[in-house]
Amino acid sequence: GINAEYMGGVGMEIRNKAVAITQGKILEAHQSGTGGAYSNVSVLQANCMKYLVNYFEKGQLEFMSFCFPDPHFKKSKHRRRIINVILLSTYAYVLQPGGRIYNVTDVKDL
Repeated sequence: GINAEYMGGVGMEIRNKAVAITQGKILEAHQSGTGGAYSNVSVLQANCMKYLVNYFEKGQLEFMSFCFPDPHFKKSKHRRRIINVILLSTYAYVLQPGGRIYNVTDVKDL
């Protein structure tokens, strides 16, 4: 299982504005004294579809979480989906044996 006491988290986001907002919220939590829950959390700007294996070693992650990924409805754009058949092998590489992928979406078709 996941041991939250020792767990750290890193968010990877391709959009600079979203990274800046998230970094601001983390900093705000630290400055307000409620940062304990966020003491081992960070976010960075990166295209994990291309560079994930440059940040994590084989089997390093217990789980991955995708929160409201862009659905790219047009068939010609499906290759841009963050969860697709091609990228599953990359995710399997960085996940520990038995690792999990969590996906949250508000799009029923996905």
